Amino acid sequence: MVDNVLWSGKVIGEKKTDSATTLISDFNKMICSDQRVEKLILPVRDGIYIIRKK
Repeated sequence: MVDNVLWSGKVIGEKKTDSATTLISDFNKMICSDQRVEKLILPVRDGIYIIRKK
């Protein structure tokens, strides 16, 4: 489980204004493209990523 993956909604916008937002966005893209894991984002507060190895 990974917390704060939505980063107050900042990762959804086109423009990444700070390094933390860019890093979280890059992490989300990396997990999303990884076919070795099952994943689910729970949009509760700042977001929780549930990642499970297949």
